[in-house]
Amino acid sequence: MRKGFVLLLVVAVVAVLGVASSWAEVVRGKVTEIDLKANRLSLMTTGGESLGLTFDPADFIVWKGDDEVETKEVQVGNEAEVGYYSDEAGTKVASWVDLTPIEALEEEESLSEDIESLGEEELAPAEETQPAATE
Repeated sequence: MRKGFVLLLVVAVVAVLGVASSWAEVVRGKVTEIDLKANRLSLMTTGGESLGLTFDPADFIVWKGDDEVETKEVQVGNEAEVGYYSDEAGTKVASWVDLTPIEALEEEESLSEDIESLGEEELAPAEETQPAATE
């Protein structure tokens, strides 16, 4: 719940300040580079694309599931989901990283979709049972 609120807050700030020319993507993959001094992060996406990103340490959020952790927790080889946007110069800027393993994220999504579909299904009216006729 807290993660959703923080993500919504980040999106709102980006939109209000006009920092981003477009709110672009959420991608999944493996971290192939992390440079905390240069504020750079690279990812090999699940689609096979190599993606280089910058980040602003003051605005960069890192989670492991529902827990916010320090940026130094991001390591080469981590599976990750990354939210990023392209700024006015076209630079891809990471806003957040979730270090939850991709398989767990997919299971969570599947469960959420199952729960959502249950709410949309119409329950058939219960069939009334008639007492058996006695002769």
